[in-house]
Amino acid sequence: MCILRTKLCRWIFFLFLLVSTFLIWKFLYWFSSSQSEAEIIRKMSSIRLCLTLYSINENKISLDPQKDLKKVGYLNEIPQIKLKWKFPSREIRLVDRLEIKNTGKWAYIKNAKDTNFGLFYIDSSAKDSKGRYWSWL
Repeated sequence: MCILRTKLCRWIFFLFLLVSTFLIWKFLYWFSSSQSEAEIIRKMSSIRLCLTLYSINENKISLDPQKDLKKVGYLNEIPQIKLKWKFPSREIRLVDRLEIKNTGKWAYIKNAKDTNFGLFYIDSSAKDSKGRYWSWL
């Protein structure tokens, strides 16, 4: 028996296509959205401020901000970042040098021998509305 012979099967198949199309559209709409630029910059500034306070109070620069800032009590949790066409993330990528992998996550240079040691930035090659790369902010 053919699966689409009866009218009921055709209607069920049509509804299935309609619902799946709607869900795909909804996912693509969510995936293509992002937080406001002001919110992203505010979150990045708050983490940078916490890192500065940590280095002043502890007399050392953090090697792992995700652990240090939560352990000492500067942050309850790492703020979430959501850039366009990227999944939301609270992760901080620890890197040895300034490298852009376009993950859309926070990144931190942990190598003490690097000239950018302690730099906290957004790992993205995308630009904001003013034409600045997110990684340059």
